[in-house]
Amino acid sequence: MSKIGKILLGLLVALFVAMLIINPAAFLERGREAVLLCIDVIIPSLFPFLVAAGILVKLGLPRYMSRNLSPLMRPLFNIPGSGALALVMGLISGYPIGAKIARELYDSGDCTKTEAERMLAFCNNSGPLFIIGAIGVGMLSSPAIGYVLYVSHVLAAISVGLIFRFYKRGCDRPALPPKNLVVRKEADSGIIGSAVYSAVGTMAKICAFVILFGGLVGMMPNLGNSIANALGAGIIEISAGISEFTALQNIALPVKLAVISFMLSFSGLSVTTQVSAIISGSGLSMLPCIAGKFLSGIISGVITYVICVLVPLDIQLNAQAFAAFERIHQTGQMLNPLFVNSLIAIAWSLAGIVIAVAFVRLCRKVKS
Repeated sequence: MSKIGKILLGLLVALFVAMLIINPAAFLERGREAVLLCIDVIIPSLFPFLVAAGILVKLGLPRYMSRNLSPLMRPLFNIPGSGALALVMGLISGYPIGAKIARELYDSGDCTKTEAERMLAFCNNSGPLFIIGAIGVGMLSSPAIGYVLYVSHVLAAISVGLIFRFYKRGCDRPALPPKNLVVRKEADSGIIGSAVYSAVGTMAKICAFVILFGGLVGMMPNLGNSIANALGAGIIEISAGISEFTALQNIALPVKLAVISFMLSFSGLSVTTQVSAIISGSGLSMLPCIAGKFLSGIISGVITYVICVLVPLDIQLNAQAFAAFERIHQTGQMLNPLFVNSLIAIAWSLAGIVIAVAFVRLCRKVKS
């Protein structure tokens, strides 16, 4: 970090401490909400996928996928077939699993630095549990809106991937560093334990950033303009920004959903810092990730607006529409229990299958 950057960071930290001393109640209130969000949604929805992804990478699945899926992934996104794991898991799980897998693929030698940076631009996405459940059902009381937002989110991510296939085209496929192969062999003896340990560390980082930035939103100064407040909150932390923006009145539904769609794809400072922490020390650049998320936000917002205009949604958004989301302040229960439990069961079933496959493979290795 440059000297100017260190000075600016120091000033921001000093400002944060001063605001925390002046108004600790605001940080505590938002911090509690962020903790409940972590317990209710983030941990049960992301942890199984983190474990499953870690096991799959250590089992060597990326190399199998690279051989069989490169004819598809290379022409479309200019990445090896192993990148399909980052893309698929990123789309069905949530932030920042796509970035985590891209980092692991690079560390294990299954992709180059340039290919990993391409993945960071479009494989790190929000998942259906958050978009359809927390946003569609919880905040907007409409699964239909959740599906529209998720479809727009997926199409935008794929579009960015097609664009970023041209990123650093002259830097493809250098020789793989030998040290990565050694690391992979050392990890084979404890695949499950290593994956769980890594997932716990990543989960702790994610929740820490969610709580920190959730508290920062609570200490934001009131700008007088509710739209400006909502957008400012969205830049810092997407769930807080979307929550405030959905409650705004006198905004046309297509415009409101387009802005929410932009926030979901852009992801905000909280997710950006999560990705930065995950790739720290790898030498991967954050610029493709930031540029890709901003471009994805624009594309997603446009797609959402067009869908809402072509297929009008007969939904009246009012104060009662957000009653479900307000339960987080009272009981900590953010989503419909049956809906949440069903998705969690599916996620843990997937993780269980992966762990079972890993156990069988380990047994075969011991016998041989």
